[in-house]
Amino acid sequence: MKIFILVNHSWPHTGGCEKVVQQIAESLYNQFNCECHILSKSYSGSPMHHNNVLYKSLSPSPQKFLREILQEKPDHILVYSDMFVHWPYLLNNVSSIKCGKTIALVGMNAMRQDGRLLQKLIKSKDDINVVVHSKKYIDYLMCKHYKIPVSVIPNGVDLPEFQNCNIDFRDKYNIDKNKKIILCVSNFFPGKGQQYLPAIIKKVQKRVKDSILISICSDVDFPLAYNLQNNFLIEAKKENIGFRLLKNLDRETVVSAFLAADVFAFPSQKEVAPLVLIESMAAHTPWVSLPVGNSTELAGGIIVPNKNLDMDNNFVYNDEISDIFSKALIKVLENKGYRDKLTSEGKIQVQSDFCFDMIVNKYYDLIKKDKYNE
Repeated sequence: MKIFILVNHSWPHTGGCEKVVQQIAESLYNQFNCECHILSKSYSGSPMHHNNVLYKSLSPSPQKFLREILQEKPDHILVYSDMFVHWPYLLNNVSSIKCGKTIALVGMNAMRQDGRLLQKLIKSKDDINVVVHSKKYIDYLMCKHYKIPVSVIPNGVDLPEFQNCNIDFRDKYNIDKNKKIILCVSNFFPGKGQQYLPAIIKKVQKRVKDSILISICSDVDFPLAYNLQNNFLIEAKKENIGFRLLKNLDRETVVSAFLAADVFAFPSQKEVAPLVLIESMAAHTPWVSLPVGNSTELAGGIIVPNKNLDMDNNFVYNDEISDIFSKALIKVLENKGYRDKLTSEGKIQVQSDFCFDMIVNKYYDLIKKDKYNE
């Protein structure tokens, strides 16, 4: 079976969305021998195989892109996020695409902003499979409201990736074994909240003096991302915190950071199904997060209560929220018994609910049962 996965960003760029798409494709090949092609706006250069998946650059012309799809005749296309650059054009031409079609909404941000697109999806709901990652988020609630059939398939992790890591992160970056690592892995996008971390970490380091913030990100090529990164650096310097910003690391080094960390700090103000929290659980690292996305369904961490939302439904920080966040980090760092309890709870849940070897079966069943493959 030939499957095309259509996405804005993919390997070799590193991020949660890119990792999920990569796991879907590689797992479909490994477990079901599917021929998977990832067509990506961010991928440049000639088509290239990586881990048995073919990566190809996406034509900027929607008309040319659709012609290529029709010429190559995939058995199924999976659009990952309705923010995919050519999703509106695909939706306008859905009847001409004679193969199975799935859209993973990943928040349904585009169609919530453009009611015309949403109406077209409603009219095409019998011809397009719809996937969401959680029943907790607005994309699921909107599908139920408009009676759009929807499948809930969570994000997950490749557990062997965390069990077979050969890099010692502390050795690689010369971090003392007694130093407490507070880890944040997040690219600089609007709503990720990194600019609020320095003030939080300042309070932590007053109490836990042998702690350091390690922030990991990839370069993102648009001006706002650079502005957000600079704001974070300005705040970190102003608060005089101990930190290191590491950029563009390979995947195994990122995994080694999760394994080395004592706690994962996730300041994001808006999410759907944050993969990094599940990765923390797989690495046996407790986490602290605002109640974003489906985080309240996850074990192994502390939720910072927050009911303050702005006009875009982003959680808002204030002194009280920052104080609660810092106290949660301190509690994890200072109380080994409590840290071990969280670690155990996260380990149990990730093994039972978020192992990608099991999750990929749900994608395959969805693909296999659509009317074009019957």
